[in-house]
Amino acid sequence: METVDIRYSVSLRDHPENLRAGDRVTIETRYAAELARAFGSPENVVAALDTMELLESSPPEVLTQGDLSLVKQWSKASAAARQAALREVGDADGWHFEVERVPF
Repeated sequence: METVDIRYSVSLRDHPENLRAGDRVTIETRYAAELARAFGSPENVVAALDTMELLESSPPEVLTQGDLSLVKQWSKASAAARQAALREVGDADGWHFEVERVPF
């Protein structure tokens, strides 16, 4: 059996209470898979997430061109992940995803 090393979690938020747990997990898994595809690997998602968290507390005037490129890449990847995750869902207005680092 292969061991999976999880370093971040994806949580679907503000969904209807009647959404089945299995469907929620499928949606979250699709989102995570699309992020990993967009960044090349789950490890790269973790690196990007760590950097994004640091950038959130940085004043705008210290952001480099590379930082701004990562912000743009994260935004694009998040939008693509949302679309992939919710492709079989009808109305998902207000639903959003949280991606968080899992502490080790």
